[in-house]
Amino acid sequence: MSLAQQTFDWIQDQLGNGRTVNLSTYLKTIQVTPRIAAEWDAAGRDLFKIGKDGCLYVGRGKNYDCIAYPDTILCHVTSQATIGSK
Repeated sequence: MSLAQQTFDWIQDQLGNGRTVNLSTYLKTIQVTPRIAAEWDAAGRDLFKIGKDGCLYVGRGKNYDCIAYPDTILCHVTSQATIGSK
């Protein structure tokens, strides 16, 4: 299993457990809450997906940005308890 697939599975697990996932680069941090992921699902779009090339992508508007190659993660990925959750 590639590093991108492992990261994808970990992100899905964290969101499924009600945790917020943080994607950090040198310039900014994006917080993805379970509510945001649910909104993308309701719209019929994947917020995170593995492309045909094996890379991990995150949705940005109508496009997707690569955040991990099969063997390299391009940003810092962490999770935290979602505010207001138990």
